[in-house]
Amino acid sequence: MMPSVIIIGNSRVHLSERLARTYIDEARRLWKLGRADEAETVLREGLKWFPDDADLHFASADFAEVRHDWAAVAARWHDTRIRYPNRWFCHVGEALGLCHLNRLDEAEALLREAMNRFPDEPQPVLDHARVALLRRDWGEALVRCTAARSRFPARSVTYIGEA
Repeated sequence: MMPSVIIIGNSRVHLSERLARTYIDEARRLWKLGRADEAETVLREGLKWFPDDADLHFASADFAEVRHDWAAVAARWHDTRIRYPNRWFCHVGEALGLCHLNRLDEAEALLREAMNRFPDEPQPVLDHARVALLRRDWGEALVRCTAARSRFPARSVTYIGEA
């Protein structure tokens, strides 16, 4: 990954990729102080300088989630999923936003894709069962929760869903 570069006068200054982490840390500090808008601004600035830093993208989507800005959650995780398609949690994050927007068909399709691409990962399976619960399709929810429990018996949430 090429480091970000800024131009000062006629000089090119290469920025350390580790500097991207400081944007996340500062955004978290501001968030804890109740300064959510400033935290978002810091993350946007970090993404401007480090557009290829995965952790900045993940943090930006996470901040939208904490703010319950579900349209932003869906959009940010979508962009992040396109950029990092081999990260299962990008699929799950986008599906979460879609569920909160009551776009259950889209969430379900995304979770099915994640289940196929990441067969050993429990979270897409668990969230796929949760979509049936959100739909109040109790029969399908039972089928999905039972399947999730048989595949991932160590995950206690599967027992709760099945109950």
